Amino acid sequence: MAAGTFASRATVHLQPLNPLQDVPSRTLAEIGRDVPRSYPEYRMLASAEGRGMLSRLLRAYAAADPCVGYCQGMNFVAGLTLMYVPNEAEAFGVLHALLIGCGMRELYTPDMASLQVRPHALVDARQRPSSLLPSASPPSNLLPKPLGAD
Repeated sequence: MAAGTFASRATVHLQPLNPLQDVPSRTLAEIGRDVPRSYPEYRMLASAEGRGMLSRLLRAYAAADPCVGYCQGMNFVAGLTLMYVPNEAEAFGVLHALLIGCGMRELYTPDMASLQVRPHALVDARQRPSSLLPSASPPSNLLPKPLGAD
């Protein structure tokens, strides 16, 4: 696979990461509005350092994938990623894997076509016999605790 090309349902061509690469001012403004609203109850993301990390992560993704850029809601996925992976470079890799590898990128495309289809899949799943659905959530002591959670 060529550098900068990643496979998912469709091939997506990402720009090489360049911290000095321009991100449209409109995108920067949207990120600037959304970052302070992203998990303010978690110390890590409530701090200036944490907000800076989240902002840089979102800007890096917007620069790497200019066709999608930034879309409201990505801040929560990126913030949750930083809670579990506080290294920005590694968090970018995880965010990239979620958006590209797991098909979440389609939720944030300008036409949001996938977002309009996926709720119907949830309704279909609810109509299946309950024996197909898990009977209980995993015990909370088995779930990892995010960094900065009290």
